[in-house]
Parts: sequence; structure tokens; C-alpha cells
Amino acid sequence: MTYTTIRVHIDESVAHIELNRPDKCNAMSPLFWQEFPQALHTLDEQASARVIIISGAGNMFSAGMDLGVFSNAQQTLSSGLTGRHSENLRRTVLQLQACFTALETIRIPTLAAVHGGCIGAGMSLISACDCRYATDDAYFCIKETELGMTADIGVLQRLPHIISEGLVREMAYTARK
Repeated sequence: MTYTTIRVHIDESVAHIELNRPDKCNAMSPLFWQEFPQALHTLDEQASARVIIISGAGNMFSAGMDLGVFSNAQQTLSSGLTGRHSENLRRTVLQLQACFTALETIRIPTLAAVHGGCIGAGMSLISACDCRYATDDAYFCIKETELGMTADIGVLQRLPHIISEGLVREMAYTARK
């Protein structure tokens, strides 16, 4: 399996998906949102692995979503109608949510191996995994608040099942590490 934004390799029934944009701190570009679920579904369909480990190349796990994802969504419609732009944005968000929901629907357990920063959409990714492991230098941040955005890819729904609701609220309200 060859991809641009991720590397996938299988060794002794252990699949390793590595986010592979270290020069961009593994920010999730528009292509990532196609390749990542495709890799998950391929691994699931082939049943070639007993577990999937997800990690990031370079200095950090992931800086989150590449903001070009939403600017591209707005540019795809030529009409200036607000309703059409809103519907296009809604469909884009549903597609992004489905990308991480795939982690919950495949039959293979998923483990997140976090080092350095895990920010924004990176938090949504790891909260959809079955288990999460972090190095001593790892830090976590729901960054959308600081950018004036809604964290709508699933972290606010999944994270309270992993850590206390109070801590989730603090992270969401303050965007602190």
C-alpha cells in the first residue's frame, strides 16, 4: 500500500500507520482524509493484521488539521448562495467525522503511540482509538477554541469516555496543553 500522507507497513501481523508529513508537523491535509480511512478499510478487509499502531513521523504526533481542508471546501462551489456553502461545509464535516469513526468500526484494535504534540484533529484521532500510549514529552491540546472554531470531528463526544468530563471542558474552553 503506497500513500502520500501516511506510511503503512505490516510486520508479523502488526500494522503500523505512520502520519508522514513531518515537515508540516503531520498536519492532516485534504489528501490525508482520503488516504487514512482507505488504509484502515484495506487492512480490515484483508485481515492481514491483528492490531494497528498509529504514530507520527518527526518531532510530534500531529499538529491537527491543515486549515486548507476548510478553505478547499468553500472553494468547490461556484455559486455564492449561503445555503449551498453551508451544505457543502456540513458534508465536509461529515466526511471528516467518518474518517475517525472508521477507527471504531473496523474489526482490528487500534493503538495510538503519541510523542510530542497531539493537537486539534490529532486529539480526535487518538480519542477514536482503542488505546493510547504517550511518551514523557507528549502534550495534548484541543486547539480549535483558540482559533475560534468548533471541535466538531468527534473529540468532544469521545474524550469524556476516556478522561473526566471536567478536564475535557477545561481543555475545550481554554485550549491549554
